[in-house]
Amino acid sequence: MLKVLLKTLKWLSVAVVSVIVLSVAVTATWYFSADMKQPEIRIDTLEWPVTRHEGWTESRGNMFRRSGDGLWEVWLQGTPAGRGTALGRMTEDTIRRRFSSTRSAGSSPRMDI
Repeated sequence: MLKVLLKTLKWLSVAVVSVIVLSVAVTATWYFSADMKQPEIRIDTLEWPVTRHEGWTESRGNMFRRSGDGLWEVWLQGTPAGRGTALGRMTEDTIRRRFSSTRSAGSSPRMDI
C-alpha cells in the first residue's frame, strides 16, 4: 500500500512540475516574441485646421462645445491618433486659457475647467 502511495505521489509531483515548467516556457515565449515597441506615429497638426464658431469649435468633422448646463461636450470620429489630434487641436486654447487663469504666484498649478 505504501509503495502505491509513494508511486502515485511521485507521478503527481512530476505532473505538477511539468505543468509549471510548461507554463513558464509558454509565458516566456509569448513575452519575448511580443512587439513591445512604441508605434511611430507622425502627425502634422497643421493638416488639422480648427474652425471656431459661436459657441463651438470644429476640426475635420469633429466637434467641441460647452453645453447649456456648462458641461464640455466632445464628438470625435476617425482613427485613435486622429481623434487625439483633433481633441488636442480643438481644446488647446481653452486649456491654456483655463490653466493660465488659475495659476497664482507660489501655488501649484490647478485645472478648474
